[in-house]
Amino acid sequence: MRLGILDSVGAGSGCCSGGLHCSGRTVTGPGLVLWPRGTTVFNGPVNVRYREIRVARLPIEADGLRIAHISDLHLRGFDVAVAEAQARLMRLDYHVLVCTGDLGAYPEPVERTARLCRLFFDPLADRSQCLAILGNHDSERLADCQEIPVRFLRDEWLTVRVGGLSIVVAGLNQASGHHGDVDRALAGAPPDCVAVLLAHYPSAVYRVRDDRVRVVLCGHTHGGQIRFPGIGCLWAHDRIPGRLAWGLHAIHGRSLHVTAGIGVSWPLRFRFLCPPEVVVVTLRRAPGVSDVRRREGDEALAEVAA
Repeated sequence: MRLGILDSVGAGSGCCSGGLHCSGRTVTGPGLVLWPRGTTVFNGPVNVRYREIRVARLPIEADGLRIAHISDLHLRGFDVAVAEAQARLMRLDYHVLVCTGDLGAYPEPVERTARLCRLFFDPLADRSQCLAILGNHDSERLADCQEIPVRFLRDEWLTVRVGGLSIVVAGLNQASGHHGDVDRALAGAPPDCVAVLLAHYPSAVYRVRDDRVRVVLCGHTHGGQIRFPGIGCLWAHDRIPGRLAWGLHAIHGRSLHVTAGIGVSWPLRFRFLCPPEVVVVTLRRAPGVSDVRRREGDEALAEVAA
């Protein structure tokens, strides 16, 4: 289902320039972040990571497009982590901001979540286009709140245009009780396009059969939320191997990016060696030779051939 076309003059200037756009560059913070009941204790800044995804057949008008990827805000209040993520986004240089679900924190009232979403996205919407999908902690009613300056994609697609750059972005509706319909989300999209798919669950990548989808951006796992050296994620909370719970991966010829997100959720409201993050994903044209490389950790590069 086609939703429409978004246009913008361009992204705001920020602290990302020159060498900072290299693959896998990371601004890091301390590894332990605690959220005790009723209070947020935030030890250090939200990490900023830079991922470069090289995609064969990527149109020249999409080469160099920068997508700021966030997820899993789990808004209960405007805590330190949320405020720091917003501050980071205000300083970064990107063309479009996407949030891959769980803006809310079930069972928080939708009206409260909507007010917090507006507080978070209002200044960001002045800088760039903001797109989002719903996750399992979100109510469908959230997407109907007109005061939130975000375009929600519910099994539909649109074309994002920023200056001379453009890309097709599709989004799955994975609100509570929904799995999302990939075929419906891309119905009517140009047959020769290259699309970026927004999904909440990383396991959605296994249901993608449409060759137009070359990049899938996800959240949900919180990167595992608790990670241990040499082991990584203990529980992915999705039907995927633990190694896919965070980072950039090549799956069935597509690039899958899973962010650690911003917030936390029950039963464990703390993070260990898995800080919250904002990720700037840059799309680049790849040569027509299949060369898929993946490195877990601070560096990641995927080159995907047709």
